[in-house]
Amino acid sequence: MKKLYLAGLVGASILLFYCQKSAPLAYQPPVVTVTSFSSMLSGRATVHPGTSLSFYLWSQVSGPRRAMIDHPSQAATSVSGLVPGTYVFELFATDNKGATGSAYDTLQVTAL
Repeated sequence: MKKLYLAGLVGASILLFYCQKSAPLAYQPPVVTVTSFSSMLSGRATVHPGTSLSFYLWSQVSGPRRAMIDHPSQAATSVSGLVPGTYVFELFATDNKGATGSAYDTLQVTAL
């Protein structure tokens, strides 16, 4: 089974790597801290030659309040409606051959 492996940061570039015969790439990103009630989510994918990225999906996994993800199916989007606390977001991606990958990233919002 083909898989895409994802690593990165919320508020920075997220890279998606295709690995057919090697072990999954593991990466523990640091917690990103912001002092505003909105932020950017930005992802980017690198896939195996002969394939193309066909689908992105940003979603919120946890947090003190449901955040608004403006364009969840785009590589770059803004997230708003944040209140102080810790949020976890997931970026899910699929290529045109059905290989998938996802990663979880943490965003810490502090009071202004």
